[in-house]
Amino acid sequence: MDRISSFLTNVLQKRGLADHAKGALATLRARDWITEQLPQISSYIKVKGIKEGEIVIACENAIAMQECRSASEGLLQELRKDSSCGVVRSIRVERA
Repeated sequence: MDRISSFLTNVLQKRGLADHAKGALATLRARDWITEQLPQISSYIKVKGIKEGEIVIACENAIAMQECRSASEGLLQELRKDSSCGVVRSIRVERA
């Protein structure tokens, strides 16, 4: 009997949605990591999405941007550990 995860993966690949699902998972994991690691400023940080292996993070103020940039390497390492997030090559932090 097939596991539901393999069935779901096959359906997503067949419909051409596997990369979108991986991107959504990477975005969700990045948001959760930021909330956990930077709780004081996480309300000023928004993970906008992923495009071509680059996670885009928008910050509302300069302090949040500075803290997010300094923590971005840790986030990148965390996302690379999880193969279900797809290939994440870089993180771009920008001002919202």
